[in-house]
Amino acid sequence: MWLTTLKQTNNQKEEYQGVLPKRQERLRAFEEAMGYHFQDEALLRLALTHCSFNGNVGQNNQRLEFLGDAVLEFVISEKLYKQSHTEEGQMTRMRANVVCEASLAEAAKRLSLGALLQLGKGEEGSGGREKPSILADTMESIMGAIYLDGGMEPARQFILQCLGHKTETAMEHGGGADYKTQLQHVCSVRFAEVPKYELVSQQGPAHERIFVVQAVVHGKECGSGRGKSKKEAEQNAAKAALDRLNNDKQ
Repeated sequence: MWLTTLKQTNNQKEEYQGVLPKRQERLRAFEEAMGYHFQDEALLRLALTHCSFNGNVGQNNQRLEFLGDAVLEFVISEKLYKQSHTEEGQMTRMRANVVCEASLAEAAKRLSLGALLQLGKGEEGSGGREKPSILADTMESIMGAIYLDGGMEPARQFILQCLGHKTETAMEHGGGADYKTQLQHVCSVRFAEVPKYELVSQQGPAHERIFVVQAVVHGKECGSGRGKSKKEAEQNAAKAALDRLNNDKQ
């Protein structure tokens, strides 16, 4: 019996030793895709460790996420301040469009980040590697890790590499009034589909017509809006749907 146990132990060692090089290779490939190589690889490993894998403070990526969130907001705020030449409220709306969960999750998917996450069994079994919230939080953790490892400049480069085009789009739209575009982006990431808009009613005389539209997301009515045109009503319905989706996530 002890021979059988010894063989099992040796087999487990061989499997473990085989897993480590494979993960190392995947981490190197990930760094290549990011355009940044860590001096302290432990920071990268920590950034990829979800709290479901290790709930101890300082042994998962939650603290890095906190830091990365601040670095991300600073970098995008700086770019908007230097390039948008708009008032504070408009810059705030533009920044919100750029640093949202959907944008971060989309960037994470381009980097195939989900495959590298360290998750607990529960999150693993419930599709955690594809959850937009987990992907977005991990992106912020990586931003924080890069900042600690190399300083602000490489962190800025990585953030703008991931989200620079989103910032340009936000500036073109002038502050995020285009709620339909935002909702379409959120739905494509979260549900892999686009929202639909249904005209509910038209009220009032022809010269003062009020349109009522509802936004349908994932087969369910998610928000309604009113406006003097169908376009305005659709924008207001999209805004209501975005508010509801954000509240449901919390």
